[in-house]
Amino acid sequence: MNALYKNYLSTKRWEEISNLCKELHLNKCNRCENTENLQAHHKTYENLFEEKQEDLECLCRDCHEKEHGIEGRKSSYYNIRNLTSRINAMDLLTTIETLSKSQKDTHVIKVIIEDSDKYGEFRFNSVTELAKNCNISRVKMSTLLKNFVEYNFLYKISTTVYMVNPFTVTNKRMRSNESIENAQKRWMELISQEENQG
Repeated sequence: MNALYKNYLSTKRWEEISNLCKELHLNKCNRCENTENLQAHHKTYENLFEEKQEDLECLCRDCHEKEHGIEGRKSSYYNIRNLTSRINAMDLLTTIETLSKSQKDTHVIKVIIEDSDKYGEFRFNSVTELAKNCNISRVKMSTLLKNFVEYNFLYKISTTVYMVNPFTVTNKRMRSNESIENAQKRWMELISQEENQG
């Protein structure tokens, strides 16, 4: 788990936000109605560190772990390379730290997220043009895109069309639950097609 995020989860502010979330959900899990080991789950990280209650839902530890694909693991941290269809959104910051060697790399990630459409697809004319717009070399841009696919942050649909993992982040164009669910369904279909072809 990212150190900054881990520290945030131990703050008084987060404790208050988390406790309010549990109270608003009548101190029971939204999935199984369990009343023990409750946690506040981020449905979105768009307002990270400035969460609104609509960004959260109350889950028990078991349902929370299932949601993040870490069911049955002893550690709350896991290797995102091992997940085939999604990565833990909490570890997005760790992913960015892992892949980003500079502020320019982080800028590329921001551009990809902000410029993706309401379906989570990021389109560009050419790698050369994208690299120029992000003020990095074409080789560096190609390497970043390859790494983002490897880390399951992006799915390569074609040479100039990628899909941002909607289980990881969503942009401001994907406001409705229906948009997010459709993007997640599309992501899963792409992953299934790839697994069936491989």
